[in-house]
Amino acid sequence: MTGAASDKDGTSMTPRARGDLFKAYDIRGIVPNELPPETAYQIGRATVAYLRAGEVAVGRDMRLSGPALSAALIDGIRDQGADAVDLGLVSTDALYFTVGKYGYPAGVMITASHNPAAYNGFKICREEARALSLDEGIGQIRDLVLSGSFPEPTDGRCGSLRQRDILDAYAGHVLNLVDTAKIRPLKVAIDAGNGMAGAIIPRIFRSLPIEIIPLYFELDGTFPNHDANPIEPENIKDLQRTVMQERCDLGVAFDGDADRMFLIDERGQFIGGDMTTAMVSVATSDAVASSTPRSTRRRVTCSTHDANAVSAALLRISERWAVSRATVATGHPSRQPLASSRSASSSAQAPKASSGESEIFKP
Repeated sequence: MTGAASDKDGTSMTPRARGDLFKAYDIRGIVPNELPPETAYQIGRATVAYLRAGEVAVGRDMRLSGPALSAALIDGIRDQGADAVDLGLVSTDALYFTVGKYGYPAGVMITASHNPAAYNGFKICREEARALSLDEGIGQIRDLVLSGSFPEPTDGRCGSLRQRDILDAYAGHVLNLVDTAKIRPLKVAIDAGNGMAGAIIPRIFRSLPIEIIPLYFELDGTFPNHDANPIEPENIKDLQRTVMQERCDLGVAFDGDADRMFLIDERGQFIGGDMTTAMVSVATSDAVASSTPRSTRRRVTCSTHDANAVSAALLRISERWAVSRATVATGHPSRQPLASSRSASSSAQAPKASSGESEIFKP
C-alpha cells in the first residue's frame, strides 16, 4: 500500500474529514486547515469505491498545494486498486476532454477554480465526463470519507501510475470545433490571471491570425496580480485598460482553472455571460441544427438589463430549430426539474427571460 495507514477491515486511521467540504458540484476548502492531504487520500479511495472505476485520470491547476494533494489523491486511488493516469498541469476542460476522448471511467481535477490562493479542491466526473453533484456522487463519496471505511480492493491489488501529456491533443480538439479559415485577423488582450489559461491559450492560438496581448500568463498559484475571479470588477481593471490602450478588438479574462471566460468589448465594457451565450447560440445554430439530430440543451441566466436582447436571440434560435421551449429553475442545467412547459410555436412573443430564470431548448 502506498498511502495512509489503515486497519485490516479497511478503516482509515487518518484524521476525520469535514463534511462541509462537500459542496453542490465540487469538494473545496482551505489547505491544509480544512483540506489536508490525508483527506485527499480518502477522497481518492472513496471515488474509486463509489464509481467502481478501474482507472482514474487526474489533473491539477497551478495552486501551490496542488502537488501534495495530487500525490495523496493518487495514493488513495492506487490503494483502492485502480490505476492512476497523472495528466499534470491542465485546465478543467482539458481533464473532461481526456475522460471523454480516451474513455476513462473517472476523472478528478484538483482545483479551487476562482477562489483565493489558500483554497483548493476537487471536481470529479465519471465516464463520458459526466460531472458528479452532491445528489449524484459527491454525497456518496462524502459518506464514505466520513465513515473512514473503504472496501478492500479485489485481490489486494495496488494500482499502477503513469503520466500522460494531453495538452496538444486538447488544443487540436478545440481548433476542430471551428472553421479556422473563417477567422479574420484580430487583436485580443487575454488576462490569464496567472491561471491555467496561460498554458492553454498559446497552444491554441499559435496557428491563428490573432495577435495576443498577454496579461499574467505565468503560472503562479499565489495570484500575485489579482485573484483569478473575473466576475469581480476589480479583477478585470488591468484588462479593460489594456484593451483601450492597445486598441484591441476585444479582451478575454479567465478564471484559475480556465473553464470560464468573460469578454470585454473594444470600448473596455464588460459583456455579460448571457449575451455571450446568445451570440454563440445564434452563430452556431444553423450548424448545430443540421449536424446534431439528438436533443441539445442550453442554459441561460439572464440579467435584467440584457433580458430583451437575449430573449430575442433565443426566440430566433427556437424558430430556426423549430424547437419546444421549457422554463426551468436556476441551477445546474442537468439537475433541475421542469417548472413549466409550452410550445415554441404557441406564441409569437419572445420568451420571458429575467434574473433567476433559465431556458432549455430541445430540437
